[in-house]
Amino acid sequence: MGGASQVQPEDPDPASAVRLLIAGTGRAGTSFLVRLLTELGLDTHVSRFGDGAWDEAAQAGLEFDPAFSDLGELPQVIKSPWAYQFIGQMLAEKRIELSAAIIPMRDLVEAAASRTIIELRAMHKNLPWMARMHGSWSDWGHTPGGTVFSLNPLDQSRLLAVGFHRLIEQLVEADVPILFLAFPRFAEDADYMYDKLAAILPPQLTREELRRAHRRIARHELIRVGRELRRDPAAKYTPDGMPTLEQLDNSALRREVARLRECLAEADIRRPRDTRLRRVARVLALIASALAS
Repeated sequence: MGGASQVQPEDPDPASAVRLLIAGTGRAGTSFLVRLLTELGLDTHVSRFGDGAWDEAAQAGLEFDPAFSDLGELPQVIKSPWAYQFIGQMLAEKRIELSAAIIPMRDLVEAAASRTIIELRAMHKNLPWMARMHGSWSDWGHTPGGTVFSLNPLDQSRLLAVGFHRLIEQLVEADVPILFLAFPRFAEDADYMYDKLAAILPPQLTREELRRAHRRIARHELIRVGRELRRDPAAKYTPDGMPTLEQLDNSALRREVARLRECLAEADIRRPRDTRLRRVARVLALIASALAS
């Protein structure tokens, strides 16, 4: 389906706006894609609302709110990893016309591992007592008396796979053109990305313009789960080919330690600067007092 015909949305009529949907399992470069399309001049969450809903530690956000009250005010490019839960309602909405769906695809093990690592890192940040346990808990819950959920990456991969199938099935049933992108390839190869997205990019946009935008936006150091999984040659995997929870927990702990080191380094830099600023403020106060007398 990567060779979709030219679908060039014109200036959308708010009453029936043409949209590009970015969806899939998530953790597959979808936020990078939003930023790149913004850089290329498309109407996106970033161009409308900025980075307010961005989580730097998780490298996640910039997503479409399915409860958005004024559908005519939605940006042209909308992104959500939850699309499989509301795609039927979106397709039935007369005020939204999907011209295409862009689906980045990542190795399922890495996608599930990425989500599990982020959840475990958040646990260590918010629950420091967890580090005193013999091992991080494999199940957790956020709501008192509410649902307990599994942190097992195999369970996570099953949820992602089923949701992905539901999404694709309904898009195919509705004849929405689908553009599949291989991740991390599209985040590393600008020419591949241009060739895959040419059908939905503005016709005046050149390959070189996309290359320049790609160089400005791409941050290869953030594509790290694969490296983390390969770091330990003695790492254990389950019979299903999944990394163990212990292995992912080690990655989560390393990320949290790195975050704390950055916080300490920033504090060390800020401390002398704040002292200098206080001294400058006192000198300025003395000068102002002298000028007033």
